[in-house]
Amino acid sequence: MGAGFVIALTIIGIPLLPALLFGAGVAGYAGYVLGSYILGVGLWQKLGNDIPEGVLQKAGLAALGAFVAGLIGLIPFLGWLVVLALAFAGLGAIVLHTREGQAT
Repeated sequence: MGAGFVIALTIIGIPLLPALLFGAGVAGYAGYVLGSYILGVGLWQKLGNDIPEGVLQKAGLAALGAFVAGLIGLIPFLGWLVVLALAFAGLGAIVLHTREGQAT
């Protein structure tokens, strides 16, 4: 939000501000979804299971990760930091995957 204020100081940035805020929200949500999937897969593998191949089973692992992240998010003072780190880790994975695809 602070960057939104700075970009709004320019004349060009004022009409771009809603699109930038929307893009930041979409990126944060996508990072949370991928981070939840990564958490679910990690928990599933810790139980000694293999990663399933089907889309519905992978969605189930994402739901498992989101459920655990939601429970962690309920921890006072520290839970939101863990959920924020989960979203940034997922966003970082998206950026790395995108950059690897562009390099080839």
